Amino acid sequence: MYEINKTYETPKGLIKILSRTKKQKLPNGKVKHPRAVIQFVKTGTVIDVQTCNIKAGKFEDFMEPTVYGVGFLGSPIRIPARGSNSIVRKIYDLWTNMLKRAYGNYGPRSSYVGCVVDPRWHNFTTFLNTIHEVEGYEEWEKDSSMHLDKDIKKGNCELYSRDHCKFVSAAENVADSLKRRWGKTNDLTLT
Repeated sequence: MYEINKTYETPKGLIKILSRTKKQKLPNGKVKHPRAVIQFVKTGTVIDVQTCNIKAGKFEDFMEPTVYGVGFLGSPIRIPARGSNSIVRKIYDLWTNMLKRAYGNYGPRSSYVGCVVDPRWHNFTTFLNTIHEVEGYEEWEKDSSMHLDKDIKKGNCELYSRDHCKFVSAAENVADSLKRRWGKTNDLTLT
């Protein structure tokens, strides 16, 4: 089963077997289970799996968009559970919320209509590796009530990207939003 250069339908999509090993008995008496190097036909992602996991679909294509139709993990990274104190989880939640604003269904009157995310940031691993370069990141890391904003730095921008974003306080974000909406500064003091 699972011949080299043949394709197979799996619960995770169509795959091609690139190579495989047979079951081996090791000198210490243990068994090395058969493995296969597979390629996802849709994305071209190549991974190594135990052959027994193919039929059950116990493997992932980390290049397959699974978050709002565009976002993908980009590497075999494990995302910690909600409620964990992990910076990776905190950045993952920031990333998914950004994708939700851009690609979620907010309706035609939403202020996010026309908003997009730099395609490089569709890849969570790239986002994780570059978000620290965004102005205000250190403050956000200490105070997660800060917002990732795409409008203030370059003026009313529809693009979330490393070059266009900065972290701002909630008050600064609301004041800028009101200014852009009504064309004047906000006299309201937010506390």
